[in-house]
Amino acid sequence: MSITKDELEEKVRNRENLSGIDLSKGSYSGANIQGAMLSGANLSETDLVNANLKDADLSEANLSLSNLSGAILDNAKLKETNFTGADLSGANLNDTNAKRAVFKNATVQGANFQKANLYQSDFTQAKLYRSNFERAEVGFAIFTSANLEDVNLQSANLKGAKLKNAIFKDALLQNVNLELADLSGVNFEGVNLSGAKLRELTLSSNVNLEDANLTEADLTKANLSKANLEGAILSETMMQGVNLKQANIQGVDLRGANFERSTGFKSDSFERTIIDELNIKKLNLRNVYFYDAKGFLVHVHF
Repeated sequence: MSITKDELEEKVRNRENLSGIDLSKGSYSGANIQGAMLSGANLSETDLVNANLKDADLSEANLSLSNLSGAILDNAKLKETNFTGADLSGANLNDTNAKRAVFKNATVQGANFQKANLYQSDFTQAKLYRSNFERAEVGFAIFTSANLEDVNLQSANLKGAKLKNAIFKDALLQNVNLELADLSGVNFEGVNLSGAKLRELTLSSNVNLEDANLTEADLTKANLSKANLEGAILSETMMQGVNLKQANIQGVDLRGANFERSTGFKSDSFERTIIDELNIKKLNLRNVYFYDAKGFLVHVHF
């Protein structure tokens, strides 16, 4: 079905139910279709630049390869919507319900997802440069190999998310929840993770946390084996039960870190850790709490 922009706007004003309609390859740039009922619609390869889709129902719709740059999708229903390869640069998707939506290979630079529900959504290889996910629900979402450079994830919930090989350069991660997330191959060098929740975090391969700020973060029962923590700030960090086997802790700041009743420090927990080259003047252990820690053995060479 091929209709003009004016015809589409009129149908929406008349509250017509357009569920399942085929509008693929249409040209609706700047269209005001706020509140449109387009669930299950085919909008693939459609021009929706700067369109107003606020409060629209696009659940299970196909928007693959469409251009939605600058579009307004605030409070829209986007459950299981397909945005594969779409351009959402600068789009506003605040407060949307986008559970299990697909954003594979999409360009989402500068988009706003504040307080959006993106539970189990798929952002595999998506370009998310400078996008905003502050306070968004992104639990168990997939960000494998996604570019999250300069992304704002402050106070976002990424519990159980798959972030393997994702790029976090200059990302804002204060108070983010990364419990149970897969961060294999991730580079957090110099990133601010202060206040982050990293409980039971599993890192199946090398991860770079060099010079990262983990002040007051919660790393309880996290597996940081083989991690590079050189120069990281772990001040007031919760580290009960953490596993640092083969980790590099050279120059780490552990002021006030809490290892109470830790079972992570087994006899081999510091195996091959860089300690023989450690400069004790750089390692600040003032007020570190090792109460009832198990098997903590460090050899210091003067």
